[in-house]
Amino acid sequence: MCQRHRFEVEQLPKAEAHGWPKKIDFDHLPERVEALRNSLEAVIDDKEGSFFWKELKKAIEKDGLLKSIGLAGQMNAFQNSQPGYYGELGSMIIYQTLCTMFPLETLRSEKIAPLPVTDFIQRILVPETAVALVREDMGSDEAEALKTLRESSSYGAAMFP
Repeated sequence: MCQRHRFEVEQLPKAEAHGWPKKIDFDHLPERVEALRNSLEAVIDDKEGSFFWKELKKAIEKDGLLKSIGLAGQMNAFQNSQPGYYGELGSMIIYQTLCTMFPLETLRSEKIAPLPVTDFIQRILVPETAVALVREDMGSDEAEALKTLRESSSYGAAMFP
């Protein structure tokens, strides 16, 4: 009850003030993700252009590969790879759609190294997809969409678990 009350008092008014959606058409989300294929293929072909890759690369340089992709790194990455107001349900749908679009065996390891395929999809492609979706939804630029993604994660997790 306390969590629900906190959500209604804190998160919901913030969401309304920022224009974050109260309803998302999750049935059509896979189609929207598939429409992003070309831009996602560009991220796979040149991961250096990805904000999320650059963020991970800094963590690897600072803490080393094993710490960055190990359990502690995964916990930190979990927060950074959330799809904002799309919530956990959106994250699952986006991830599954990406796995269908880019079957694990087709992603060449040299393009995504040093990450395993599943980590690359979760830590790089899911948030890249979410930024693109937020850009479409909100009519914003990439920087504003990234800000929205980060600010709306708690709302999304509570609204669309």
